[in-house]
Amino acid sequence: ILATQSGVVFESLDAESALRIPGVVKVCAADDITALGGKNELGPIVHDETVFLPRGATVAMVGQVLGIVVAETLESAEMAARLAEVKYGAGEAKVVVNIENAIEAQ
Repeated sequence: ILATQSGVVFESLDAESALRIPGVVKVCAADDITALGGKNELGPIVHDETVFLPRGATVAMVGQVLGIVVAETLESAEMAARLAEVKYGAGEAKVVVNIENAIEAQ
């Protein structure tokens, strides 16, 4: 399940519709990793990235991973991921999408 917006706050992930797809076993997000005692942070030297973006965090880029669907087939997983409802809140950061935006942001 990937973010479709950037520079906004990731508020919630509703997997109810996704879980109704035949063959879908589970939808996992950041809370599931910590509930199992795992760590959601990763990185080769400095652990400054996350496996799944936690709720309340700012989305850094379109395509940032919010969760994953575990299913019996790839088709079921892809369909369920598209049906998962993601809610976003207002963002604080200005989105940089080109060189002009980057120069302005300095």
